[in-house]
Amino acid sequence: DEYCDIIIEESQKMNNLVVRIMEYMLYGSGNLELKNESFPVSTLIKDYLSTVENSSLTDDAEVIIRIDPSFTGYGDKTLLSHVFSNYFTNALNHLDFERKIIISAKDMETHYRITVFNTGKPIPGSDIENIWQSFYRADKAHSREEGRFGLGLSIVASIQELHGQKYGVANKDGGVEFFFDIKKY
Repeated sequence: DEYCDIIIEESQKMNNLVVRIMEYMLYGSGNLELKNESFPVSTLIKDYLSTVENSSLTDDAEVIIRIDPSFTGYGDKTLLSHVFSNYFTNALNHLDFERKIIISAKDMETHYRITVFNTGKPIPGSDIENIWQSFYRADKAHSREEGRFGLGLSIVASIQELHGQKYGVANKDGGVEFFFDIKKY
């Protein structure tokens, strides 16, 4: 039984890796047709958060949302939700100090800039440009054993490039802030 459990667990990890690689290749190919639609930006965020709010992942995290409910974005809602979920998961995994995550949106005339800030240690300057590369992991403490392969941010980059929108990261006082832009409707 013990060996079967190990085989099953390792098979699930391998399946997850294969799915992530296929996803990355699909988004990076430029051949994906976007299913653009208008949507409230706050709903995109809150719908995802409702799926994780009762999980043990968010137990000791304070999540603050600062998004104007009137902000209406335009794009492939499913893919943009994937961008947000990646940023939020990264924020949870690197949460430290006050254990706060602040999600906000700012009106930038032609688009909205969504930011996900988490309290914690800054990303070292030598890693900050490389984190968008496939299989790159700045934090070596988080391993592939945990199902983390270093593909999430490269998938984010591909999705944002498909939408023709910017994305990025900056070390801030007391933490790290990731951003991505969504076209206005």
